[in-house]
Amino acid sequence: MNSMASLAILVVGVYSALCFLLGWFGWKHSKKTSEDFFLGSRTMDWLSSFFTLTASFYSAYLLMGAVGFYYIHGFPQTQAIVYVAIYGLAYWLIGGPIHILGKKYGHSSPAQMLEHYYDSKTLGILVSIIYIVYTVPYFTIQFQPPFCSGSAPRTS
Repeated sequence: MNSMASLAILVVGVYSALCFLLGWFGWKHSKKTSEDFFLGSRTMDWLSSFFTLTASFYSAYLLMGAVGFYYIHGFPQTQAIVYVAIYGLAYWLIGGPIHILGKKYGHSSPAQMLEHYYDSKTLGILVSIIYIVYTVPYFTIQFQPPFCSGSAPRTS
């Protein structure tokens, strides 16, 4: 085994151990409730919440689709980055008030919020079903590179 492979194994091993220890520490100090797991016990500040949401939203796209898309279509396609700014603005304008209401009334999901606001259990169930029907395919599609045609760009 050469020294580069040994270094790579060491770096990956140390990183994995640190992730494990951080997770174990968080688990030991958590409340072990669904509110704690999904909502961070409602104690995250807006900046941490924003970056967590953004990382969750973009992780699969950036790791599995964007690189190939930019390789095939070129740098001008990076105009999609403007979407990040628009997304952040929408999160601030819409997400802030929703966060305050969720904290006040104990909502853990959009379905619970709408169920409470409209006083309709049926609406809450319907929104939950819609989220499942549209979210599960969205997550599974993240593992397919939709923009990659399988061929490299032509060079003149």
